[in-house]
Amino acid sequence: MAPVAAPRAPHTPKAPAAPKAPSAPTADSSEGGSYIGGLQSAGLKDLTVDEIIALKIHGVTPEYIREMRAAGLEANPRELVALKVQDVTPEFAQKIRSHGFKDLTIHQLISLKVAGIS
Repeated sequence: MAPVAAPRAPHTPKAPAAPKAPSAPTADSSEGGSYIGGLQSAGLKDLTVDEIIALKIHGVTPEYIREMRAAGLEANPRELVALKVQDVTPEFAQKIRSHGFKDLTIHQLISLKVAGIS
């Protein structure tokens, strides 16, 4: 008796490869490098992961940090997030300071913005 060949499985075409998702931009456009590198070049060093995430989520860019420093504000990461969330711009800070309020704290500056004082 001749051996019986095992039945062949039906041919199943391979699924096409899933398209690659576009990678999220990690570069800061003004730096041409990574977001973290941009933060470091703007003077923020030794950041925690939570600080980096908070800065990124709220749109604090290295350029924003440099502009705020040029406006005379030396803010820590938490203060930078608070400034950005309340839409305190470098121009607003400079304008308030140009009217003689040079010794305002960051908290006071935010309070002026929230109160609608210009």
